[in-house]
Amino acid sequence: MRTPSVKRAFTLASVVALVAPVGVGVAAAAPDAPENQATIQVFKPLCSGGRPPQSTIDAIGARHATGMLQGERRIIVPTLDSGLSLRFVVAGPAPAGTTEALAAVADLYAGLVADDLEITVEILFEPLGTIHGLPILGAAGDSYQSLFYPQVRAALIAGMDPDDVIESSLPDTSSLRVIYGLDAGSRTEDRTNLLTGIALRALLDGQTPTPVPVSLSSTAPWDTDPADGVEPNAYCLRSVMAHEIGHVLGFQSNVDLLFGGTLLPMDIYRFRESDGGADLNPDTLAEFTTTPRTVYFDSSGASSPSEAILDFIEVEIPMADGNPWQGSHLRQTDPPIGIMDPDIVEGETYFPEYLTTTDLRPLDALGWTITLACPADCDGSGTLDFFDFLCFQDAFDAGDLSADLDGDGLLTVFDFLEFQNAFDAGCG
Repeated sequence: MRTPSVKRAFTLASVVALVAPVGVGVAAAAPDAPENQATIQVFKPLCSGGRPPQSTIDAIGARHATGMLQGERRIIVPTLDSGLSLRFVVAGPAPAGTTEALAAVADLYAGLVADDLEITVEILFEPLGTIHGLPILGAAGDSYQSLFYPQVRAALIAGMDPDDVIESSLPDTSSLRVIYGLDAGSRTEDRTNLLTGIALRALLDGQTPTPVPVSLSSTAPWDTDPADGVEPNAYCLRSVMAHEIGHVLGFQSNVDLLFGGTLLPMDIYRFRESDGGADLNPDTLAEFTTTPRTVYFDSSGASSPSEAILDFIEVEIPMADGNPWQGSHLRQTDPPIGIMDPDIVEGETYFPEYLTTTDLRPLDALGWTITLACPADCDGSGTLDFFDFLCFQDAFDAGDLSADLDGDGLLTVFDFLEFQNAFDAGCG
């Protein structure tokens, strides 16, 4: 990808706020909400580092609900006839090239995710204003219902595909032990329920998915076709939408929700990077089963390095910890390690692959049928041989983060060790 040297432009999926769309009430969430509670509606603004006023967020939600009922509606679906079907419904005027951009995103996910599900995303372009002089690019919504942890675990194990391993080591218990902090004496609770969004409820519980609302700025400069690069003063619409669909499919954390001591499905893989003096970083599948999860919001902000990771034992994925970057994202690095990085700048694009293995591994572990690339087959020939070592060496020397096999955002000797281990294990 190309990362220009310009100031940071905006934060993807900034602070989460509750909002009641027209005609829908917001239920107050209990510490561990029962399975049959009312749906919790959430709207998440996409903006610069600060949070827009609640009145702005409320207005976005209300305008979206009204706008989707007015004007011309265009339906955009994948051209591929198998895999995940993202059905984009666009109401009202949209920038030139939007249809082609959304069709490309639909095809991207249809080719990556084999599950035969249809998810409708309702999109409205509207003037959203600015904050700190930078454009609010949009806002995405979701709704949550509680599913029992044993139910989610059983669905994940039942849906394992040939490259899945970690799901079998999820604790076979009625609840998950969670530490809500880094300090000694932090609150520790057993969570029996997981707040689960629209798409994952369809995948894991067979529920009929309701439409997912997305508002996008009608005044921000968009570049809808990054094939020839992105204009230096514009934002890549395809990259932004590919990022947002990652959130729709479950790349989310309780760190960003205002529900107190709850848990989202991706948090079942969330631990701390260090042992914390109490062996809180699992090193084996057995320890993954018994170690408490660590889900915390960093109140100290940028002055404190993030300890948040997703741990799949064979690889640890560094995550943001909520402050200054929202915890439903990869840890912010330069260059980024995946499209789920929390920010993007003008002129930046993730074209043509958009999503990396770092982005896809958590979605795969959430039950989506995704074939992860084999890191040892660097040249993609389907055969492991000396040329894969040359390919990896070239990527490493070029500073390509595809060579960051241990996922720490750095290229070091440990990546060579990871490559050697992957090569020895083979691609099965």
